[in-house]
Amino acid sequence: DKGLQLAIEDLQSHGYLTAKLVAKNVFPRKPNRVDIIIQVIEGEQTLIGEIVLLGFQYITRQQVLELLKIEQGQPFNPFGIEDGMQRLQNHYFSDGYLEFHLITPEEKIIEFTENNRTAKIQLEVQEGHRVKVGEIKIHGLERTSRVVVEREIKIKKGEWWSGSKTQDLETKLRRLG
Repeated sequence: DKGLQLAIEDLQSHGYLTAKLVAKNVFPRKPNRVDIIIQVIEGEQTLIGEIVLLGFQYITRQQVLELLKIEQGQPFNPFGIEDGMQRLQNHYFSDGYLEFHLITPEEKIIEFTENNRTAKIQLEVQEGHRVKVGEIKIHGLERTSRVVVEREIKIKKGEWWSGSKTQDLETKLRRLG
């Protein structure tokens, strides 16, 4: 039954939002064999309609669409939208937009037509200011030499904050012990 649920979710991820299992029949045939007949109703496929993007200045409309992995006229994937929103947020955070947030209320992000044939997607964001690195201070060293730690720091005062550089630094410092 878990496999059937995954099959239904796969159909839903391809725009068949009302897909459902209608019947499942198991017919014993020979010893150690059964035939399984599954009846599924796909329903109508929901496609992405209008895409409204507001507040984006740092990246282009095309970059936003690529991060969200959506395109007008393509099947609507409700699971993909959530993943895409996470990719979008990670992209901004990684590039130093630590105050980036979605303004559109969650219930307004996706609006369906009356017959669920199209999904309008609307995102309004506030990018916030891009953050630069200020002072870099090292405290609490007991066994590790300050020179060793400074050598590992590839981040410089005055450069744009980078999530990936910060994560790399954290990993290197953890390895030092």
